[in-house]
Amino acid sequence: VLEKERHEALLQDKLHELDEIDESYRLNMTALAGKEGEFSGTIMRLEGENKRLAEALRHTMQSWSEETKKHHHEVGGISQKTGDVAKGTSKALAKLAMAQNELALSANELRVSQERIWS
Repeated sequence: VLEKERHEALLQDKLHELDEIDESYRLNMTALAGKEGEFSGTIMRLEGENKRLAEALRHTMQSWSEETKKHHHEVGGISQKTGDVAKGTSKALAKLAMAQNELALSANELRVSQERIWS
């Protein structure tokens, strides 16, 4: 009988230990589920932040591309205007040179005419 009681007491102790282990396991699983939810929330937040940053980067690059195109267009326009001014200046200089030649010829003709008159 003593042996049986001792065996029952030992069995009760082991059952009590199993209950404690089971309770600890449940608490750990609950804590793990909480951490998993926390990590899941963090991952979702980081994915959202990543998406927001990717969109901001896309928008910035698009704006930069548009500004670059606009700048190239403006520079092209300035370059065209500069070319037009250079052509106009070249034509004006050519006309000025022709006028200078005509003036020199007229002055020469005037001098010849004066010499005839005075001679």
